[in-house]
Amino acid sequence: MAKPSHDLEFETRFFEAVHRRDPRFTDVIELLGGLYTKQGRIAEGLKMDRKLVRLEPDNATAHYNLACSLALVRQETRR
Repeated sequence: MAKPSHDLEFETRFFEAVHRRDPRFTDVIELLGGLYTKQGRIAEGLKMDRKLVRLEPDNATAHYNLACSLALVRQETRR
């Protein structure tokens, strides 16, 4: 079951605050990427995915998420 939008917004604001305090906290970067994408904020999710790949170049999940975000961006530009 999908979370209500107000829960996603609350979580996003919370993790954005954590990210401002520690912009290299990779767990938070990954969470924000997913939260942004769930909210349709594809460009912001892509930014987090790119940042995570830069910080953790050997993280296969980060590369997968980046590929998914790139595909979503491409899909948006085709509309």
